[in-house]
Amino acid sequence: MAYELFVNRGARTGWIEPAVGITKTGRFNMNKPLTQLLRSKKAQFVLLFWDPDHRRIGIKPSGKDNRAYQVAYNERDNGSGFHGTHFLQHIGFDNSVVRRLFVEYNEKDGMFEIQVPAEFLSKPKGAAKGKG
Repeated sequence: MAYELFVNRGARTGWIEPAVGITKTGRFNMNKPLTQLLRSKKAQFVLLFWDPDHRRIGIKPSGKDNRAYQVAYNERDNGSGFHGTHFLQHIGFDNSVVRRLFVEYNEKDGMFEIQVPAEFLSKPKGAAKGKG
């Protein structure tokens, strides 16, 4: 009998690279590397952007703004997060399971970018039905 490699989905990955976990409740949980980058940008608030053509989420550090999400940092400063439930519903993100996505910094636009795999998206609520 041939061996098959077991891939541990519960393994802790993303300790070195900036990453975000998106929970079932719509919370964006940033790992330590991303938290450190947000701190270096003095991010107390972030604006969320969506590029539907390239399936990319943009997280841009911001000042206080009524459109912004407040970032909460934990006491040990090794994690941070915010709730983006309405944003996730708007883009049709399937957060029925926790998802971990890696983050890159776009120097030109001054924002963190997350590539969203097509299989993580469903039709946004209110999207036209039938044609297609």
